[in-house]
Amino acid sequence: MRRPLSPGAYAIVMATGIVSIAVASAGRPVLSDVLFSLAVAAYVVLPFGVAPVRQPSLFAFTAAGDVLAARTAAEGWEGVALGLWALDALAWIGFAVWLLRRGSSRREARGEWLLAVVATESLALVAGSLSQRGALPGAHLLGLALFALGVALYPVVVVLLAPRIGRLVRRHEPLAGDDWILLGALAISALAAEHVGVPHALAVALWAAALAWAPALVAGELARFPSAHDPRRWSTVFPLGMVAVASYAVGVPSVGVVATWIAMAAWVATVLATAATARAGALRRVVSRKTSA
Repeated sequence: MRRPLSPGAYAIVMATGIVSIAVASAGRPVLSDVLFSLAVAAYVVLPFGVAPVRQPSLFAFTAAGDVLAARTAAEGWEGVALGLWALDALAWIGFAVWLLRRGSSRREARGEWLLAVVATESLALVAGSLSQRGALPGAHLLGLALFALGVALYPVVVVLLAPRIGRLVRRHEPLAGDDWILLGALAISALAAEHVGVPHALAVALWAAALAWAPALVAGELARFPSAHDPRRWSTVFPLGMVAVASYAVGVPSVGVVATWIAMAAWVATVLATAATARAGALRRVVSRKTSA
């Protein structure tokens, strides 16, 4: 029997959606539309396979919907974007209350905890975008408040992640795909900053802070290369795509172009690895059934 997916599976939508936006910015509209269609298809299908587990990865649902909302708003479909944003906002509130009531041990902290920051900033991003288009009156202040909350949450979560980061530095644990959200959460904060009306210098500072994580994360990847595929690898693709989009937004297109094609290559590699893992799992189940028979 196939096991249900973790809510973190919505990182597939996040990754595919943000790469679609990045390649559109790089001047590849057809490829962008194909990726966006795949992201929408995954968003529609995933609810049938995801288990409602009480864990921080639940925030991936909000971030996934907001990535799609950002793209639909850019296409001029403000009504669709507004509907997605409202659903995501309600989910964000519900997840926050549910998780706070549960409580978690600091020993459980890992990169996916930063999805709380990503989800908050994604709501700020879409609110700011809709406000700029006149589709959500009064959303400018709401977007600004959400942006500030996301920025304030980031250091709090990083402090909670300190034991995990320490184990990574000492090489007691290997780097995981969701550790890249350390970079991605700052990159989406930089992008949101450009849509909620804060000084441009702050957006650039957040973007630079995101890039500052890159050398350590790349070094961690090289230290365990080659590594076995993990579903959390989709949480690597998303930050790479987000760096690309944020780079265009803050006015550094040269970095945006390079990051776009790195993100695209990572997306392709992750799709192939996911397909190979799924096929191997299917073969094992067939062999197991024949053996038991």
